[in-house]
Amino acid sequence: RLPSIDEAVRCASTHYKNAGGIWDDVKHRSSFKHRPDKELPLWDPYSTVIYYWTSTEIVPDQAYIFCFNGRTATRRKTHAGQCGFRAVQVSQERSPRAIV
Repeated sequence: RLPSIDEAVRCASTHYKNAGGIWDDVKHRSSFKHRPDKELPLWDPYSTVIYYWTSTEIVPDQAYIFCFNGRTATRRKTHAGQCGFRAVQVSQERSPRAIV
């Protein structure tokens, strides 16, 4: 499945460590202890993809996208552009993790 915007923000990393991301559901924005970067294992630094789709819808035809640097935006589902996707699975502990 696709991650929610909250899951995507919490999975962001920098220097191969978690960036301390938090999604504010009231203000609809992310914040980080450390600015995330486009690095393995979540991102392919050589790919042209700079955004990942999330499962969090705004309205039926729009969803949040998550950028490698921690920025978020909304986009119509019919406009792919440089958006990719990254599936997550729920581990036995019930916390999401990226499938690498």
